[in-house]
Order: sequence, then C-alpha cells, then structure tokens
Amino acid sequence: MSPTGRRTHPYAGFTLIELLVVLGILALAVAVALPLLPGAADRAALRAAATEIASGLRETRSLALARGRSAAFMLDTERRAYRIGDNGTWHALPANVAPTLFAASRERLGEAVGDIRFFSDGSSTGGEVRLLRGRTEDAIRIDWLTGRVSSGTAEPQRAGLLAH
Repeated sequence: MSPTGRRTHPYAGFTLIELLVVLGILALAVAVALPLLPGAADRAALRAAATEIASGLRETRSLALARGRSAAFMLDTERRAYRIGDNGTWHALPANVAPTLFAASRERLGEAVGDIRFFSDGSSTGGEVRLLRGRTEDAIRIDWLTGRVSSGTAEPQRAGLLAH
C-alpha cells in the first residue's frame, strides 16, 4: 500500500509513448519560439556568411600551398562579393550583410576592392573581414605569420590596417 492508503499498480508511471509525445511538443515549442527571439535571424544569417568567408579564405590558403605560389582572396565591399584565387569566379554575399575589409595598404586595389594574399609557405598579408547585419557584427581574422583563419565577435578597429 502507498502512504495514502491506496493500492498502487506495480508498473505505475509514464509509458514511452507519453514521454515521446511530451518531448515532441517541447521540440515544436522551441522550434517556433527561437525565430521569435530578437536578433536570432540576424545572428544566424551573419554566422552563415562568416562561415562562408572563412571557408573561402582557408581555400585560398590551401590553393597557395598546393600551387607553391601566392594566391589572393579578393573582396569587393561595394558589390558585396568575393573571389578565391586570381582567376576564380565571384561569389555574392547576402544583400543584407555589409562587409568591411581591413588589409595591408599595398593590398588595396581600389576604393572598395582589396585582397588578402596567402603565400606558398602558408603565411599571409594578414587582415580582417568584418560583417555587419542589423546591429550584429562578426569578424574573420587572418594571422599574417601563420595564415590561420579564425572568426568571432568583432573587436575595436586596430591601428596599422586599412579599412575599405
């Protein structure tokens, strides 16, 4: 007997089906609520664009290593497009993502065009690509010594780099 004096069934509890139904309802509620959070769409779109840019930079570095000569990742901030390698095709960024390039002054190719060059030993000219959508900002950094590409939250502008 239970402490209340009622008999309990030896198999009392929830069935697997009941638990799965509750978990399904919770998953549906989370899926509906996440897009409604302020800035969630901006963060997701920005994160996707940052991942795309970082992949392009890594591909350019790999291209320089494989060919044994320098290769450039070119960014046109006005057209919101980038190119991998010297003769690659242009890839468009989402229209609502505004890029900014911080690069060495000798890599500036015009008012809105510049590149980050990777060398055959893996090093680079270094720099940073910042992406802005709404009030959300993300940054992709390229280390000049190692050519390592990393991304994360944007920091204040650094001296010695040229923005365009």
